[in-house]
Amino acid sequence: MENYDWVPPCLNELEVEEFFSHFPQDQVPLEQLGINNRKKYLFHQIPKSDLAIEFNRFIKNDSTKKSFYDFLSNRSLLAFDVALCMKNSHKNLQCNKCHFQILIGTVYVQAMDKKNVLSNYKNFVYHPNCFKCSTCEHFLADLAYCMHNNKLYCVRHYGDLFRPRCGICDEGAINTLNHLVLFSKPYSLILD
Repeated sequence: MENYDWVPPCLNELEVEEFFSHFPQDQVPLEQLGINNRKKYLFHQIPKSDLAIEFNRFIKNDSTKKSFYDFLSNRSLLAFDVALCMKNSHKNLQCNKCHFQILIGTVYVQAMDKKNVLSNYKNFVYHPNCFKCSTCEHFLADLAYCMHNNKLYCVRHYGDLFRPRCGICDEGAINTLNHLVLFSKPYSLILD
């Protein structure tokens, strides 16, 4: 397992091999191409500007700082988590994405909806290759995800649900001042 750039925690060597058997070879972080692809997905799915105020050039006044910190706090509290991998030892499980059965003896990914953890605790289970962002449909790198309305998102696309992203600097635009915001419907450009 030491040859992999990353492995799901809590799995033994055979389970790690089974986990990665669900992916094309260029997505397995074992050889250089797979390692590079993992890093590419991490950088794309988890933009630095979505993690810390220091990586945002246009958040300067108290109002936008507060808005950014509120967003980070809410995301951490209600949506962001790292999934677990485990072996299905005896349960009848159904994948939340493809709705096919997760066979006994196979590895699966388990996520939870933090927003409803106290009132309506429910685990969401997925085949390894079904653990994908609902927007970009890419595997959620290193099992990092956000959940909103029972759907999985990468950090980038979760943020896009609540604030537009600048088409030039890639920062989430808390306000559109100094940002080029591209809206998909209708197709238009707004430059303040």
